[in-house]
Amino acid sequence: VRENSAREVPNPTSDPAGAVQAILAVEIATGRIIPIARGDRPLVSPVSRQLVYQRDGLLWLGEIPVDGAARRKEPEAPLFLARGQIDSAQWSPGGERLAFVSQRRTHSLIGIYDVAGRRVEYLEPSVDRDSLPRLSLDGRRVAFLRQPTRETTGRQGDVESTDPWSIMVLEVGGESQNRTAREVWRSGIEPTDAMPLIAGENRLHWAADDQLVFASEMDGWLHLYAIGTQSGGEASQPRLLTPGPCEFEEMAWTPARREVVFSSNCGDLHRRHLWRVGVTGGSPSPVTTGTGLEWRPVALANGSELAWLSSPDREPAAIRWKSDDGQLHDYWFTYVQGMAITVGLLDE
Repeated sequence: VRENSAREVPNPTSDPAGAVQAILAVEIATGRIIPIARGDRPLVSPVSRQLVYQRDGLLWLGEIPVDGAARRKEPEAPLFLARGQIDSAQWSPGGERLAFVSQRRTHSLIGIYDVAGRRVEYLEPSVDRDSLPRLSLDGRRVAFLRQPTRETTGRQGDVESTDPWSIMVLEVGGESQNRTAREVWRSGIEPTDAMPLIAGENRLHWAADDQLVFASEMDGWLHLYAIGTQSGGEASQPRLLTPGPCEFEEMAWTPARREVVFSSNCGDLHRRHLWRVGVTGGSPSPVTTGTGLEWRPVALANGSELAWLSSPDREPAAIRWKSDDGQLHDYWFTYVQGMAITVGLLDE
């Protein structure tokens, strides 16, 4: 159950006991459901069974029990107390830091929480609207988006505007007085230059080799671009990764974060197919074609195998997996009252 725009948990059956928004885990081997905590937007640590989640405008720290272990008691206090609405949490690759956003109505700040030192630091705080922090692959830098303040008018939710926006990069660690955020790229001021909120979490990502991948509609279509984080020169000019009169919809990374697999209507405006493109150069190559639809790509751990959701014209979606030998395998679902309860494998 997701909160509505007023941050209320919907209760469509008017249950006198109310409704609860809860975080659950499932054991893959047994299917056992494990309650974790009340809250939403869980984010599991990359190095442990801990997870951070949101509740009441703050961040909380929970833990996924070891297989078969009893559920742990929910924490009595949030991870830390801070002004504003705290959201957009992201772990550093080593799990030692958490980046977050503190929403302050007319402006917002990027913060870093030191897990071991239990210390909060705000990165170059100002009256601007900073959002979507992304810690680099080595955990030493944070990239984020910056828009100018709107004075006392407040933020407009999901309404896009022609406010210019920038991609900023800042070193993490060391003496704060010696750090200054550097602007890597800035948008134009035309209507197509508005921040593409429709891209959601895919508006900004770190890639390998100090590259950033971001979404923009600067040419009138929603595309992915790559840009180096070096200052000035040719490296500061973005490279179009998804060219053509078409739009990308979803994306996934290969494990090394050197390639992007994305779904789009490129080459087939009436359908969604999958493509693969390198971050540092080259043209996209098709992964799927035909009369069906393919979306939600996932790259498996070896980097060469892919899985995605696939649907012919008139059939429910199934999981399709492309193995190393190029063979396609379909996983089908049995549905009861709209819920998938069993999964089977159909080899082609």
